[in-house]
Amino acid sequence: MEKSEFKELKEQLLSTKKNGYDILTDGDRAAMDSISANVSANLLGLGNAATPLGLDAARRLVRHSPGVASDSLCMLVVCNTASIQLIPTTVASVRAAQGCQTPFDILPAVWLASALSVGVGIAACKIFSRVWRD
Repeated sequence: MEKSEFKELKEQLLSTKKNGYDILTDGDRAAMDSISANVSANLLGLGNAATPLGLDAARRLVRHSPGVASDSLCMLVVCNTASIQLIPTTVASVRAAQGCQTPFDILPAVWLASALSVGVGIAACKIFSRVWRD
């Protein structure tokens, strides 16, 4: 790839990231940071580290719609519950501790299960947000 192609790709990714976060958090930078940290921890398979970050993100999102679970908050809860993982570090470390020679041989199954659970969760969240609109 040439420098111009990298520049275009970077601009597209940044605009998508900015627009997606602005829709999700109404432009709240602290909420964006909490969500980013939570998603990063989930992607790395650090479930115990992701929990307090997810709670912080949820607290910040609740400020935008007190007393009611907004679509953004529901989407955050669904994505955290489904927990897409690229590297399941906790499971791999348990397998290694039990003597498994190849603790990461479960990666394809983890990726498939994660992608399916997140996809179904997001689809359900979108459908229910349209069905139960105020």
